[in-house]
Amino acid sequence: MSMGAPGTVNRTPALIAIVSGVVLAISSFLEWAAVEVTPGFEVTVSGTDGSDGWITLACGAIGVAAGAMSYTAGPKGKLPGVLAIIAGVIGLAVGVINLGEAEGYQSYGLYLVIIGGIGVAVAGVMLLRSRTETTTATTGTDVPPGGPPTV
Repeated sequence: MSMGAPGTVNRTPALIAIVSGVVLAISSFLEWAAVEVTPGFEVTVSGTDGSDGWITLACGAIGVAAGAMSYTAGPKGKLPGVLAIIAGVIGLAVGVINLGEAEGYQSYGLYLVIIGGIGVAVAGVMLLRSRTETTTATTGTDVPPGGPPTV
């Protein structure tokens, strides 16, 4: 990933984390599954009808917060990337587990949870990589700030 002109910061990973976090959070309230109770009558279930939707909502909020931290401060630390990876993986896991356990047919909200979880996790990896690229671009070498490791 190119950093662009010297002195500029690539904010794309932060924006991906924010957008994916919003998708993950909003999809917590959407329809995850529908079950036909009697012929012609079906009941729909959203994520927040159980505890799993609240977990994905929290993961989405953490993804948004990690993206916002990185967007405003730039890639200065590992925390936003690590938070986004953890939140994305948890959100993705909840979505995949529910996809396998859902009775009836799965609905669009559950698929959006999975997409949002993937997006937040990928953005977290991108945030960590952009931090490494910024360090390399700033120092001009692959030597970490503070000098080479001592033996």
